[in-house]
Amino acid sequence: MKTALGGAAILLLFVSVAGGSPPDDWGYRYASSGGPGGPAFLWRDISLVGQSVLLLDDDNAGPFYLGFEFPFYAESYESLFVCSNGWVSFSSESHQFHHFQIPSDREPDCILSPFWTDLDPTKAGSVLVYQDLGEFVVSWEGVPHRRGLEGFSFQAVVLQDSGILFQYLSMVDSIHVDSSSVGIENEDGSIGLGYFFNGAPDGALRDSLALAFYTVEHDVNPVVIHSPLETHFTSIPCTPAISIKNYGNSSEAPAVMCDISDSATLLPLYSDTVAVPNINPRETLFVSFRDWVPDEGTRLVSFVSELSANSDGSLDTLERYVRVSAHADMSHDDGEADAWYIVSGSPVSIMGLAVRFEPPYSPYRAIRGKILASNTLPFEEVYLAPDDGSGVPDLQNPYCVKEGVRAASDSSWALADFDVTVRSGDDVRLVVIWPRGAVGPLVGEDMSPPVDSCSFYTVYPPMWNARTTGDWMMRVEIDDEVGVEESPGCPVAGMPRLECFPNPFISTTSVIVLGARHIVSLSIHDIAGRVVKSLDVHSDAGVKVSWDGTDDRSARVTSGMYFVTLRIEDTSITKKIIFLK
Repeated sequence: MKTALGGAAILLLFVSVAGGSPPDDWGYRYASSGGPGGPAFLWRDISLVGQSVLLLDDDNAGPFYLGFEFPFYAESYESLFVCSNGWVSFSSESHQFHHFQIPSDREPDCILSPFWTDLDPTKAGSVLVYQDLGEFVVSWEGVPHRRGLEGFSFQAVVLQDSGILFQYLSMVDSIHVDSSSVGIENEDGSIGLGYFFNGAPDGALRDSLALAFYTVEHDVNPVVIHSPLETHFTSIPCTPAISIKNYGNSSEAPAVMCDISDSATLLPLYSDTVAVPNINPRETLFVSFRDWVPDEGTRLVSFVSELSANSDGSLDTLERYVRVSAHADMSHDDGEADAWYIVSGSPVSIMGLAVRFEPPYSPYRAIRGKILASNTLPFEEVYLAPDDGSGVPDLQNPYCVKEGVRAASDSSWALADFDVTVRSGDDVRLVVIWPRGAVGPLVGEDMSPPVDSCSFYTVYPPMWNARTTGDWMMRVEIDDEVGVEESPGCPVAGMPRLECFPNPFISTTSVIVLGARHIVSLSIHDIAGRVVKSLDVHSDAGVKVSWDGTDDRSARVTSGMYFVTLRIEDTSITKKIIFLK
């Protein structure tokens, strides 16, 4: 439908309603004609009354005064510039023809882009502007692509009530339609809302389409779940916590609820509500709830924000499934990287990060270390280490160390497969060391509250400095499957050596211990973990003990697989041996 403007003008304003896209970081969202709550297509025909804008190829003209003050993101504007290439800006006089995905930190900024592509009004068509009661219209009518013949007709309408309307009368040149960018962007390109870019989504630009960009008055949503993570330890207290954001134009006092239920039966297990006294427009607040002590099972954790007046309830609920068991990650982060970090140092510095964890139980199996890495460059070493007694990682006597650990893709977890049993309940450290002079990878940092103060950095171990602005995104995955097993062959400097020779053996094997201090015990176990034989140890300097295949009662054991276990203070080393008859 066409609407003629001029003379006895017809004022048609878009009334914003819910049902559109999710909001951008400011609160703008879009809705299209034919979709829920979308605008009607009503083409503003200004061909007879509009002012012609004389534009060359790759040209910009203005400023053109709107006739009213228009709030757009954090600023307000009274005029705009028109570019030949299918966009307008409230600040930029650029004539950029190369379109970027919106948002972009490159020029132009502060734009309304109904159809940003390389148009040429010198070939055909016209560009017109018109100011009418409460709205300002910019129309490109019959303007072709620089390499095309068919003309495009579309327009941007700036509405005094803060709405923005893009309309498309004729988009017949299908080849060049897909080489374009559609959306809006703020004054510095840091926030924006894209609708279409280089053919995606397919068929989104078409004839007789109306596309409205708008904000709403009342809308507060949960945006980030800080706790619990996707896994949590059984019976270990957890403080549910989220961040909420006000995407509306009014200050609000929402009620925020946390409900936890059994994922299979939906039986309620926990509920708490926090009344937030005030949250300003565009503000983000951290909300925590009373402690939850989970029992084993899979739980559905739901966070809901409620307003007395709500313009859009589509994003009021944020949910997460949580597996509660002995198999989970020791972690201080919430899963969202707020920044990326690498220690700065000279090419000869040893640069590293460490995170301290308090194990929820012991003994435990440390399955792997996890480090959120910015790219696929390798770390030189990843350690799982105890405290050396002075509050720093003991890298001379670690539980395990892995070399050359790297992420499989950018912004993903680098995995150090430890698979080692730790019998101590004392604090443990996960440590990453970069190659000397490395420029990456960077490690994710969670800067959302609360900061647990368990993260450290160094440029010259053993001097470690506390990180107070955030938590490194480094985790240790553990479980309680700590049956007798052979210790992994980690290349660990300073660790005692346990050897058995011959192995397999028929009559007697020698059990040799080198470099051990403060030996607690040396014993033989069967595959079920039962002690078969306790071996006498008389010296810490160097031990060589024979085992003749008998148990503590001097009875001959059956042939098969056995394990020699050396316990030293708070750790153990296990070696597999085969007894043949």
